[in-house]
Amino acid sequence: MGETRGNRYVRPVKFPPTSSILSAVAGVMLPGMLHAADAPREDPGTWWSVQPIVRPAVPQVEGAPPGNPIDAFIEVKLREKGLMFSGGADRRTLIRRLSFDLLGLPPSPEEVNAFVEDRRPDAYEQLVDRLLASPRYGERWAQHWLDIAHYADTHGFERDQRRDNAWRYRDYVIESLNGDKPYDQFLREQIAGDVLAPDQPASVIATGFLAAGPWDYVGQVETKSDMLKRAARAGDLDDMVTQVMTATVGMTINCARCHDHKLDPISQREYYGLWSVFAGVRRGEREVNALEAKEHAAKAAPWIRERAEIERQIGHLADDALDLEDIDWDQARHLQARRAELDRKIKTLPSPAKVYGIQSSAPEAVHVLKRGNPETPEDVATPGAIQWATLPVSFGGQEMSDGERRMALAGWITNPRNPLTRRVIVNRLWHYHFGQGIVNTPSDFGHGGDRPSHPELLDWLADELLARGWSIKAMHRLIVTSRTYRQSSQFDAKAAAVDAQNRLLWRANPQRLDAESVHDTVLAVSGTLNSSMGGPGFRDFDYTEAYAPIYRYITADRPELWRRSIYRFVVRTTPQQFLTTLDCPNPANLTPARGDDHHRIASAGLAQQ
Repeated sequence: MGETRGNRYVRPVKFPPTSSILSAVAGVMLPGMLHAADAPREDPGTWWSVQPIVRPAVPQVEGAPPGNPIDAFIEVKLREKGLMFSGGADRRTLIRRLSFDLLGLPPSPEEVNAFVEDRRPDAYEQLVDRLLASPRYGERWAQHWLDIAHYADTHGFERDQRRDNAWRYRDYVIESLNGDKPYDQFLREQIAGDVLAPDQPASVIATGFLAAGPWDYVGQVETKSDMLKRAARAGDLDDMVTQVMTATVGMTINCARCHDHKLDPISQREYYGLWSVFAGVRRGEREVNALEAKEHAAKAAPWIRERAEIERQIGHLADDALDLEDIDWDQARHLQARRAELDRKIKTLPSPAKVYGIQSSAPEAVHVLKRGNPETPEDVATPGAIQWATLPVSFGGQEMSDGERRMALAGWITNPRNPLTRRVIVNRLWHYHFGQGIVNTPSDFGHGGDRPSHPELLDWLADELLARGWSIKAMHRLIVTSRTYRQSSQFDAKAAAVDAQNRLLWRANPQRLDAESVHDTVLAVSGTLNSSMGGPGFRDFDYTEAYAPIYRYITADRPELWRRSIYRFVVRTTPQQFLTTLDCPNPANLTPARGDDHHRIASAGLAQQ
């Protein structure tokens, strides 16, 4: 993936790893250095993340009060190291922590006081339920998913043109989360919604997920070079496959583009099998409702036909006249007036709703590319997935339609026997609630990633997700009602000496507020937050059309620019300076976690306790 400098996309230049350069200079391997491919590692078949999920028994902790099963898994690990839970956080801290976690906004003073004074035994649980039912919840958690999808409202690359209808996908994510759509359905719709339910606008809009990343307009459309077009198409397919696989199953599949994966047992042929799944997919505008589009065409058709007839008659008037004096000017004026009237009618007819999503076509042949080079194709790759997840990987042959291929992959990903999908999403939830995951590499569950700090807890949560009907809100409630979550963040030097990174969770991790929460909080506490939901993103910039469009940010000095940051029109090559100064990610990249260090504590005024 390249980077942006100013308003210009800079193509990446790949250098050898530093260790390889040093070795070449020295002429020998440096002491203790191993190539990744030579490094010893356990049998891939026994790797933890691809093992079947078997629900572990909840540990029995002597002397511990009965309660949330999460706490039993955590306390067992703490006791093994001679540690214990910190005391509970006070109520003011809890409501603030919970409000920022679930809504991305601070509680009002009135809400804080009401919770502090609420003496009902289930006051906290009722607070959790109220916040999960708030429409603000979907706005908060949609941003996490859009980070993973590297969503933006422009193409990126050097042309960085606008995608004026991309926002419908953003609204789909918000509405899906607010409605607690089962996670497996949420994934299936984003991969193959237009096939699953082509007559349901939401399902069609969902495929904006596949089109959310950067797109090279020059390489795909403008260039006259077939070689550059092939290179751009290769980059497009790589982006789709990488996004789907890292977001859903936490696999660094793109490492197998040029050769078999150096760390994980993923072959180059399997990688191109995934390319073949998306071989019939192109990005672009499409109507979200086929019936609406047909009705629009039917209403406009007679006017369009009449206009064409008028054009023909006007042409005949000119052709039949020997000179200007022979033209029937009264008839010409009448025809021109009617043509203008028809133009107005056609223009005022509401256009069918569109979304920047995917366009389905007959799949093109995909070849395994020698060293990833589109100019050196080898064998044809058939649609499939990766064998490592211990599920059937061959979906069929080249005769499969585009829809059949994507449906097969969506089914493979959401199959309850797939051990990766549920582990990945419950770990993501844990990561966002605690500032670090049970696995600290949320999008890499392979050999290059982290091992789980609490593997039994991870599997219990993954199985619980299935038991609760893939409900994300149910998992939120389970996590935030635990004693583990409700701990104080008070520092303990003795505990830190044993577990400096707090991987065992002997206290709550103080967390830095993300850029969007800071932005939205400033508006909320100043009383200017515009809480209107949905629709096109607000544009806090002046736009100048050019070969490379120019986006100049302006002062947000009017109510339409005071909406929540989730509704901002996101420009890929020209980031919003205020948000970037904090931790707003580059939307050219997949961002499973914000910032370089998730344990940093911001200043007292911006730290989430």
